[in-house]
Amino acid sequence: MIAIASSGRRFAKLARYLEYGADGKSYGRIEWATARNLIVDDPAMAARVMQTTAAANHRVTHPVYHVAVAFHPDDVVTRETMERVADRLLRELGLAEHLVLVVAHNDRPHAHMHLMINRIHPETGKAWDRWQDRVTTQRVLREEERALGLREVRGTLHQLSGQDVPERTAATRGEHRTTERTGEAPLLEQLRPRLPHYRAATTWAELETRLAADGFRLERKGQGLVITDGEREVKASRVARDFSFARLQERLGSYERQPLPPSAVPDAAVHAAAQAKATERAAELDRAVARATHDEKAAEKYLAGITWAKNRATTAGAEFDRILARLYVRPDDARALFDSAVRAVGREAAARDLRERPRAYGPLRRQVRTVLGIVRVPKDQRGEARAVQAASAGRDAVKAAEQLRTRIMRMPPGMPQPNEGRTDAFVHAVSHARTRLRYAQQRVTNLQRDRRAYPAGPTLARALEAAARALTPPEFRRTLLWLTAPQIALVRTAQEAVRHIALGR
Repeated sequence: MIAIASSGRRFAKLARYLEYGADGKSYGRIEWATARNLIVDDPAMAARVMQTTAAANHRVTHPVYHVAVAFHPDDVVTRETMERVADRLLRELGLAEHLVLVVAHNDRPHAHMHLMINRIHPETGKAWDRWQDRVTTQRVLREEERALGLREVRGTLHQLSGQDVPERTAATRGEHRTTERTGEAPLLEQLRPRLPHYRAATTWAELETRLAADGFRLERKGQGLVITDGEREVKASRVARDFSFARLQERLGSYERQPLPPSAVPDAAVHAAAQAKATERAAELDRAVARATHDEKAAEKYLAGITWAKNRATTAGAEFDRILARLYVRPDDARALFDSAVRAVGREAAARDLRERPRAYGPLRRQVRTVLGIVRVPKDQRGEARAVQAASAGRDAVKAAEQLRTRIMRMPPGMPQPNEGRTDAFVHAVSHARTRLRYAQQRVTNLQRDRRAYPAGPTLARALEAAARALTPPEFRRTLLWLTAPQIALVRTAQEAVRHIALGR
């Protein structure tokens, strides 16, 4: 006996398959059906009951557990035998209390049955865990084979006494399904008959040439090698033990990827590969031009910003000094005291102190007013007004200087960050910004010149579509051997575009 288990989301989908097959048209394929912990044995009704029960545990997204058990065509199997195996399997897996529908089919030459199982317990609402289910299933099947006198199968996960571990099959179940769908033999089965020819190679280049002549190529993947036809791949060690990466290196030396000989690739594939590479290179240049243009604009914006901030800080500082000169006998000392106050208590507090206590920053000039050109009358209110002006101008000067420092520190990526405390930070920033701007402008010029060597994007797209349209399926696989992953994506996109055009979409 062999068993295959899987999980799913919807019971209704599995019930339709059990009743009508994969095509939905196989009527009358049910030989018999029986339920466990259910009062109905109709697949559709059982599915509705199970889905409702599963809704009690909203955290489980895959409540469906499906087990298909097949017997050998030479085995004489009765319904009692099949039910015995099903009940033993449910018991050993810990599913005896769960909702189960067992369905036997009559549409194959061998007896087989399906178990549709709800992973959610009908009373506790807890989900059954699939951990180690394959091991348990194989153990039950091996023991039941011997107990019922059925043909014994050598299990890969469990063997009875006297049984050996089976040899690995040439192709996997998925590969066989692909063969049934496409009609093309699995890659492994295409490679193995040619092994003596490949083993005769004495260098990596010769091995690559022999593989390429058959439409295959070696690729490094992880810690080993795979052999690919451009779409499918298989581990080299699966082809033969002496084709493992370590064994091949022992025989052929250190591995280096070899270029495909031109004779190994058809002209149509060469043309399509050239168009894909040209399209990819043009796209890379377009992106590089965009990045360089962005860098150029960023350098221009940064340079203009710090220049504007520098001019504003210079103007604000000069205005502050002019007002201090009219207010104080020693304006330089007053400016030094004000700067110290800014560092100690901040811009706003220092400005407020200057406005309210101007004499704390030095002796004031005597404020007088001439009346009729003869009399000089002291005017204290004029000094107070100038102190208010000085406080406002000082606050503006400090704010402009802080904004300049902030703009200087916001350098575009790739430019060296200046030390915030250095006195020549502005000169340093301007020098590097101008250098970055010249470099970005030159890079934009060079990239635009390189881009002009390729046609425009729409022209390249049409040429790639024409090249992809001319490829036969074998030529397309040969083309993939020459290309990188992004180039492969371009060719596939072009082929999809051609298909849509042909369908009139």
